[in-house]
Amino acid sequence: MISQDKPLQSPRARPGWLRVALVAGVAVLVSAVVIGVRNAGEREQEQVASTEIRKVADTLSQMVGNPEVRPEALPAIDPTPKATGFYGELERVIKTVAGERLAQHKAYLQDLNDIGMPRLLDAHRLARDTGLVESRMILEQAEHLLPKYQQQSLQVLKDMPALIRSLAIREPEKQKMLTRLNASFAQRNASLEQVWTLEARILQEFGQMITLLDDNRQYWYADHDELLFDHDDDLNRFRQHMAAIGKLSAEQEQLGKQQLTNLLSALP
Repeated sequence: MISQDKPLQSPRARPGWLRVALVAGVAVLVSAVVIGVRNAGEREQEQVASTEIRKVADTLSQMVGNPEVRPEALPAIDPTPKATGFYGELERVIKTVAGERLAQHKAYLQDLNDIGMPRLLDAHRLARDTGLVESRMILEQAEHLLPKYQQQSLQVLKDMPALIRSLAIREPEKQKMLTRLNASFAQRNASLEQVWTLEARILQEFGQMITLLDDNRQYWYADHDELLFDHDDDLNRFRQHMAAIGKLSAEQEQLGKQQLTNLLSALP
């Protein structure tokens, strides 16, 4: 007998590591450049640059605090500095990095949309997917995207020294920034690696959900936007995978919020 009282609305598949990677890269740069020159003078221009960087942080906070926000709703980041002189140079490079990372974020979401990842657990799509071949193909393509975006996100940190060396500022000031940057590199890199570990585990949970559905194809069906299961054990296992994904995603979000806090705390 079909258990009509056990509906399960299928969640959207929303891997979210990139919002964390984006903030991490900008946070480490802000920390290095602002702390490194806070006593350099020109306080008025420092405040102008700080205000502009906080606007960048507001854009990033929309992404971190609301993973449902559509990428086109995020405002573009104009790299043109409002401050002048020394602080204008710092503002420019931070805006440039943030703008590039935001473009990466949008490209990632577009790639996920193109392969159908947001609809992986759509009840009607699952019901039409004979042998769940399409579902496995979607997951396989998502897994193939990870190395590409992992490399791009880690490259953010690797490019920081070159960015600082490119600034039109005095050499002693560059060395202060590089010292600060080098001191925090290991920690920032470890944080990004943790995000990638979580992302891989999320995809593994999705894969196990698809395997569960494939192994028990005759014991579930789609009704509107929900999956209905014949057996309590199948339903409970499916919910356990959903709960695991929720926990892993929450860990990712917490890492992103911590990076955003680090970014804001570095500003005067």
